[in-house]
Amino acid sequence: MKKLLATALACTLVLGLAACGSGNAETTAPAQTEAKTTVAAPEESGAESKGTEAATDVGFPSKNMSGIISFNPGGATDIMARIICPEMEKIFGKSVVVENKAGASGATATEFVQGQDPDGHTILFTSEVCNMWQALGIAEIDCLKDLTPLMVFGGSEGVLVTQPDCPYETYEDLIAYATEHPGEITVASAGLGTNIDAYVEMMKVVHGVELNVVVYGSEGDCRTALLGGEVDFTICNNFTALSYIKDGSFVCKAIFGDTPIEGYEGVPLLCETYEKFNDFLPWGSYILCFVHKDTDPAVVAKLEEALTTAYNSEAFQEYLTTNGVLGYGLVGDDAAAYIENSRAIQWYLYYDSGIVDLNPADFGVERPQA
Repeated sequence: MKKLLATALACTLVLGLAACGSGNAETTAPAQTEAKTTVAAPEESGAESKGTEAATDVGFPSKNMSGIISFNPGGATDIMARIICPEMEKIFGKSVVVENKAGASGATATEFVQGQDPDGHTILFTSEVCNMWQALGIAEIDCLKDLTPLMVFGGSEGVLVTQPDCPYETYEDLIAYATEHPGEITVASAGLGTNIDAYVEMMKVVHGVELNVVVYGSEGDCRTALLGGEVDFTICNNFTALSYIKDGSFVCKAIFGDTPIEGYEGVPLLCETYEKFNDFLPWGSYILCFVHKDTDPAVVAKLEEALTTAYNSEAFQEYLTTNGVLGYGLVGDDAAAYIENSRAIQWYLYYDSGIVDLNPADFGVERPQA
């Protein structure tokens, strides 16, 4: 039954992430109160880059390149890719043609990239959705074994928002009411596997509450539902919620993380109030890119170096700052470790809660250390 539920609801995953870009932004991500964060080149930071010495002599790129985006235009994944790719054109002196190939929660684009020559000229831009393909039965793709991660660009923290006239003045008030009135409080979710759904499941685990989860097509639809008074609360990425908070449409009751965020001064960090939330850190939406798993390590090293330069560019840093996106800029082993830990957190959360039957240990995914 749980497998059927996962299959039936998996299609909602791409809709939820397309609206927030990823879904949006999720090792320990560099914590910062400001979004603007430049990073050192791989060899300077100490991150292990494969084939660095040969990178300058590899003759890459030898032709124009492609940036394949796994979601529809307009989301954070699409926007970041369309800022990064022109910067890479400047670096390499070759065109980087951007193309959106949405479908199957990002798996369609991934399978396309896997079918291309492993020469590094085709880059996949996607989100943390790749962590749950196996768990939800969407695709038999292990993002760390079947692809080579290049960079985790940045992401977001989840923020719980309500209408200003909400009867629950604080997060504690909301939880107290939910405890006393099981199933009465409604929350808008974008569906199984999305960042909203994961945060709601965390609340259930930490507080033992029963919430009435109403599934909508995307995070954008969830915000619309809250604006219309259809639900009591929803959970957004910090950068998508900020404009609603500034214009008074929403009030933020809590941040699902341990990092103060600019624009959210005074909002409580749940990890400070409830120790159990720390078991799910670091976790959140994030945008990243991959290349074919069989790409020459020397080419991978050259791509990592170029991506670091593009990440540090004025255009990309301005995007992070203006939109409140948390910048990570992780490459090499640091990127792989971040992805691995994020996947383990969400998969074990779902498995322990009985949402999915597939045991992550059977797929070589180790339980994250508390």
